[in-house]
Amino acid sequence: MITSDETKVSFDALCCLYLHLKNIVFLPKYHNIMEMRNWSITQLAQSLFPQLQRQEIITELKQKIKDYSKSNVILITILDPHFPQKLKDINDCPFVIFAKGNINLLKQKNISIVGTRNPSKISIHACDYFSTQLALNNYTTISGMAKGIDSVAHRASLHYGGNTIGVIAHGHNHVYPKENFDLFKLANCNESVLLISEYEPNITPRRYFFPRRNRIIAALSQTLVFFEGSIKSGAISSCNIAINQNKNIYIFDHKYSSNNEGGKKMLFDGAPNLDEILATKTFFCDTKKPYLSSKKYYYLGQNQWVSFNLKAQPSNLL
Repeated sequence: MITSDETKVSFDALCCLYLHLKNIVFLPKYHNIMEMRNWSITQLAQSLFPQLQRQEIITELKQKIKDYSKSNVILITILDPHFPQKLKDINDCPFVIFAKGNINLLKQKNISIVGTRNPSKISIHACDYFSTQLALNNYTTISGMAKGIDSVAHRASLHYGGNTIGVIAHGHNHVYPKENFDLFKLANCNESVLLISEYEPNITPRRYFFPRRNRIIAALSQTLVFFEGSIKSGAISSCNIAINQNKNIYIFDHKYSSNNEGGKKMLFDGAPNLDEILATKTFFCDTKKPYLSSKKYYYLGQNQWVSFNLKAQPSNLL
């Protein structure tokens, strides 16, 4: 974790930042070179960029770190103990990440959640219930801070006293989407929230950043849960990335899911159906709210309700 105090910024950390600013990620070929030559990351950086020894570059890098601090952004390098081990394990790990909020959440047990920006009611309710159960069992939810399923997961976790990590596809000085302004604001004052990005604070959202962001959402947890999406959705991209990273994936699908071709394809290919674990039940009731002593009911419309009953502990999904 790098502070704004120049005296505490190591040359190793500056090398990591410089590699990152040059769009270098920790590819297997670099790892192989380091092993073969018994190099550190600093030696690798100096080999790729001999100019790193120049004082003006070092001064510029230190100034950048001071600027990050002014935005309440913490720089975490791959050498830092706060840097997630699961993120180190992927083939294109960033050399640094930029964080805002409670970085200790990176050490907590967690599950990643993804899904469409335009979910059906059944998926919204299922995600709300599942995220609530994670919060009540002290699991941190990880998602992408987008509208739709991401927003449901973050908000449900916080509402029930849980923690949440948002992985954003832009710099911390920007809010996207605007509908989640309140969630972004919480990173400045709520110990239950952490936002992370691989982009400098002033970088604006760009279309091709979002697929890149998905690999981090998948990497940070051993388990990824999908709530509805088309075959070409970013959420399905996250599932495919998670599979390539040897992670567990669970797909929610229900007859009332309106746009879940991607989820159905994943189920056809052998992914487990979260609907069976949630024990989803729908029923009709012509009263304003069905009487229930121990379950939470969600309204689907036209006098139809749905209830869930998690049949397994979150730890069984890992």
